Amino acid sequence: MSANNRVGAIQGAYSLLREPWVDEGERGRFIEMIGDNAAGIHDVLEDLISLSRLDGNARQQKNVLLPAAAAEAVRQLRQLARARDVAVRLSSDLPRVEVNAAAVELCLTNYVSNAIKYSDPSKAERWVEIRSRLDHARSDDACPELIVEVVDNGLGVPDEARGQLFDQFFRGHTEDVVSGVEGTGLGLSIVRETVEMLGGRAWAESVDSGGSVFAFSLPCRRGTDSVTT
Repeated sequence: MSANNRVGAIQGAYSLLREPWVDEGERGRFIEMIGDNAAGIHDVLEDLISLSRLDGNARQQKNVLLPAAAAEAVRQLRQLARARDVAVRLSSDLPRVEVNAAAVELCLTNYVSNAIKYSDPSKAERWVEIRSRLDHARSDDACPELIVEVVDNGLGVPDEARGQLFDQFFRGHTEDVVSGVEGTGLGLSIVRETVEMLGGRAWAESVDSGGSVFAFSLPCRRGTDSVTT
């Protein structure tokens, strides 16, 4: 549901609460409606605040090793993963390169939380994995491109939706297909804005066996970006 629709729902429920004919049962339902939609608007505002913070100063923020940033993203989503019975794991061979901590954690929490929310309830084992590699094909050996992927065995991405996934307020799955999944439609656009600001790119791929791959890249611009220890 869009922010405008949520505001309309709150205004409508508030107006009905003022009517003398509304009984206590109906009042409780309208109050719950106001609370649910207010929480949804709060989520939209949080995403907008995150988007507003993405400026050139991000290049001056703290750098950490990629495995540490990935581990922190997984830690933040531990409770959500447990509630959905989804195993979130890190590949054992994540490159030990320095990354912008705030940017990478923001991208990974968006990708992984989406993968958890859109896990396939029909599967006995549901999982999400963070993988990464250094790609020299699009750059030179001294400054390879860092590719980070979030792979899952969830519901996948509808083919017709793939071209709009990173547009603001767009949601790939409609509520009549996937119910009970809250979202603002801003998370993936925030990922795109973040990595493009740092000279990278963001994209999604389908998996033939089911599930999806959401990926982003970042350039390793400096010699100190590669860590061999």
